[in-house]
Amino acid sequence: MAKRDPNEFTQPTVKKLAERAGYICSNPRCKAHTVGPHAEDVRAVITGEGAHIRGGKPKSARYNSSMTPAERSTITNGIWLCGRCASLIDKDERTYTVEVLYSWKKADEQEISNKISGVFYENEAKMINLRKLEDKSGLSEDVLSID
Repeated sequence: MAKRDPNEFTQPTVKKLAERAGYICSNPRCKAHTVGPHAEDVRAVITGEGAHIRGGKPKSARYNSSMTPAERSTITNGIWLCGRCASLIDKDERTYTVEVLYSWKKADEQEISNKISGVFYENEAKMINLRKLEDKSGLSEDVLSID
């Protein structure tokens, strides 16, 4: 059995990253579902991965040499992404900075939290009611807002 790289996430950490993101890519421009049915009823296909925000190895994107292996492998240094977005963020670290990735993670977890608490659906219902009101009144969208 191969020894685990201490800079890599453990399986429980990867699972927790996926759960906290609702198994949906945290890239706000993607939002791909990363889990679905397998041909075998008792299995699922997972296409997402726990990606490092600050790189896990020297020469990797956003690597910080001052971090310890324990810091690199902690859930706070991870983000859940689909396979395509995980590859993309490591190929363009100028665009996908540490700050950008932390903001994606924070916004995504807040969105998931809102959805499971019902806030998202309440706001969605308000938007639908505003659109109905807008259609009846002829007011433009920029005049109406939700507080």
